[in-house]
Amino acid sequence: MSDRPHLVTKILASLFVAAAAFWIGLAHFSITEKWQQGQHARWLSLSSTGDALLAQGKLDDAYKAHREGLAIAERLVASDRSNVKWASKLSLSHMKIGDVFLAQGSLEFALKAYRDGLAIAERLDAMDGSDRDLGLQSGLMGSYEKLGGLLARLKKFSEALKAYRDALAIAERPAAGDRTNTGRQSHVSSLYINVGNLLVEEGSLDAALTAYRDSLTIAKRLAAADHSNARWQRDLVVSFQRVGDALVMQGKLPDALAAYRDGLAIAERLAATNRDDVGWQSYLSASYRKLGNVLVAKGNLDDALAAYGDSVVSAERLAAADRNNTGWQRDLSISYMKIGNVLLAQGKLEDALRAYRNNLAVTQRLAAVSNNVQQQGDLSVSYSKLGNVLVAKGNLDDALKAYLDSLAIAQRLAASDRNNTQRQRDLILSYEKVSDVLTTQGRLYDALKVRRDSLAIDERLATADRSNVGAESGQSASYVKVADTLQGQMPQIRAFSLSR
Repeated sequence: MSDRPHLVTKILASLFVAAAAFWIGLAHFSITEKWQQGQHARWLSLSSTGDALLAQGKLDDAYKAHREGLAIAERLVASDRSNVKWASKLSLSHMKIGDVFLAQGSLEFALKAYRDGLAIAERLDAMDGSDRDLGLQSGLMGSYEKLGGLLARLKKFSEALKAYRDALAIAERPAAGDRTNTGRQSHVSSLYINVGNLLVEEGSLDAALTAYRDSLTIAKRLAAADHSNARWQRDLVVSFQRVGDALVMQGKLPDALAAYRDGLAIAERLAATNRDDVGWQSYLSASYRKLGNVLVAKGNLDDALAAYGDSVVSAERLAAADRNNTGWQRDLSISYMKIGNVLLAQGKLEDALRAYRNNLAVTQRLAAVSNNVQQQGDLSVSYSKLGNVLVAKGNLDDALKAYLDSLAIAQRLAASDRNNTQRQRDLILSYEKVSDVLTTQGRLYDALKVRRDSLAIDERLATADRSNVGAESGQSASYVKVADTLQGQMPQIRAFSLSR
């Protein structure tokens, strides 16, 4: 009997300890949950602020906001490693930091951030199994798309293609089950375009054409469902253009012409009803230019000239609307050059000269405000084109000046990147044009010196890549031209010897 009160006391004490532990645990859980909620609210605020700062171009401040958000996400994950929500925020923080690096031009840092974010998203997807949580799938798809876009920019085309295909595989699943969801259908269509673009870069033209046609099929269905939806009509034009581009590369010009004309008909209709919509004017100008390119390839120069003329009308309207838009200014310069090319081929030299001078005026203006490679390269080409028509007119002095201006730029570009084969070949071409004019003028010693400069580059390229038959044949052609120039010099050499 005496042991009984003692046993009851022990039981009551145990119950008290258990109850105390329960209430302490509950209090701790409540405190942790409140802390997590507060941290999450802070993360949301920083994320929103960082996005706004990025949109405003305040990149350093945007980075600080997203970096602080990343630190919070890391603490949340550390507090509960099984919490999918916190892990998804951490993944998103990495992607947002990648966005800032991308805007800063720090591509390798952006690549690392995107890959860090993607790794978390892939791990969450693997944990999800077959449940296919739409939120997780959406995050994973977005990560693949951002990574794919950056890899394409870095010219890592195979890796970019895999990333876009992974994104497409995710996008197709819900889209296939709900064809009435136009947003999903449109997204799938755009992903097919991205996949097609990368297949073109890899030289897989048949596969690229299939991807573009898959995009076109969806775009046609969406555009037919709502003729007033400008975005879907625009997507349809783009799909027709991409199909046309692939067909051109395959040499299927009649089919390409049909695709371009289908796209052009839509662009003409919408540009006519939306004359103030600069987007449609841009698509219209590009459509005419692509049409003109095919007509030139088919030898239909009159129709090509008409198409390029229509392209100029839209391009001039765009360029006048915003002289600071370098893209529109460049499009105008290209349209002028295309017109000049056709007129030169038709033998209409004065008209060609006028078109090339219009082209040169634009490229000079662009190169004056931007020293980037593209603008400088465009200017070099403009001088060269001007030189071509001046040679055709027999104005060799002015042609030589134009070619020398082109050569000076080509020399700078080639010197800035000696491993860029295309720039070296552009320089060789510039040397050859200068040498041709000097030879025609009878200035054979000067022509020989220029030929030898050209030959030195040819020899270096051939030595660097002995498997390149094109480089070897280019070198042989340079030797022949040097020999021709030397042969032309022989009468002058004999006359010099006799005079002594």
